[in-house]
Amino acid sequence: MQSKAKRGTQHSRVKQGRDPRGEAFAFCVLMSIADGWTRIAVVEQGVPAHVVEDLAALMDVPLNFLTRALGISAATLRRHRRDFKPLATGDGDRAIGLACLIGCAAVMVQEAGGADDFDPARWIATWLKSPVPALAGRRPAEFLSTRSGLTLIDDLLGKIRSGTYA
Repeated sequence: MQSKAKRGTQHSRVKQGRDPRGEAFAFCVLMSIADGWTRIAVVEQGVPAHVVEDLAALMDVPLNFLTRALGISAATLRRHRRDFKPLATGDGDRAIGLACLIGCAAVMVQEAGGADDFDPARWIATWLKSPVPALAGRRPAEFLSTRSGLTLIDDLLGKIRSGTYA
């Protein structure tokens, strides 16, 4: 695990005096409960590049892990961030998909009675890196770079939520 000093260079929004965890978490929950039309509108309006950085900070993972998993070029992300340009539609759609997964985990725990010490973003981060039998031993992170892969992972979380996958 990286030291906080090293992670801080990857998550510049923290240094700007903002707490991306609170904002990013609220965004994740909002996206997970929003209808499809709303999510489409967010993607079509353009997802800011900082959303990927905020998700990495929220999940406490290196930014390069997240960009690789989402299939977003780190150089492109830096350029879009520097030039205040939104992500390409596909990249933004996958970032929103990941936000939905985090929000889904939060809602799932809330519906089960909640747990004060549960961190859904970190749980998702750990789960994404772990081999899952329902995915033939592959890691969920391997499927984040496509919309179909995100749908597969979302369906699997839905089965965990409903208790049909144990």
